[in-house]
Amino acid sequence: MNSRHEQRKFVRIDVGGDVFFRLVDPDRAAELETKIVQRDRGADGVASEWEGYSSFELKVLRTMANLEAKLDAVLDLLEEENEAMGGEPLRKGLLLNLSASGVVFIAKNKANLTQDRMMELKISPAGYLGPPALTLAQVVHVSPAQSQNRMEVAASFKKIGGYDQERLVGYTFRQMRRAIQSKNKGQAS
Repeated sequence: MNSRHEQRKFVRIDVGGDVFFRLVDPDRAAELETKIVQRDRGADGVASEWEGYSSFELKVLRTMANLEAKLDAVLDLLEEENEAMGGEPLRKGLLLNLSASGVVFIAKNKANLTQDRMMELKISPAGYLGPPALTLAQVVHVSPAQSQNRMEVAASFKKIGGYDQERLVGYTFRQMRRAIQSKNKGQAS
């Protein structure tokens, strides 16, 4: 890996949004890795699939893709069978910080997150179009949050598809540019 890629990977921004997470055992982690690889292979055709549409049609298609992704997240949250069979439910957290190598988010204390546990993460930062980024992550730090019955969780990505990682990097840099532009506008006034 070249140093430019290494540097891009660790650029962090403070951002809001949703994180859906579930603790996984080693068997589920292996299944998730396979799913991430298959999903990444399928992403190659996404750009060419949307070529030839007008800007309005692209906006409609992206909005529909975003709605579909959110519906998938809602369906995951309603997975009664998973819980009935003793499986780990998908929980919702509040995204605080994002990079292409990991996240920091707030979760409820009952989530039973401890250092070194593996988890499935679906990341959807505020203003992020398309399906949430899917990753296999490892908890690297857990500490009490300022609000009661909450904890701040830092997780490092162990497996993330190249397509999702590039989308997160692109999102991160767009947000940074917006912050710089708004700061420059404020100083010009």
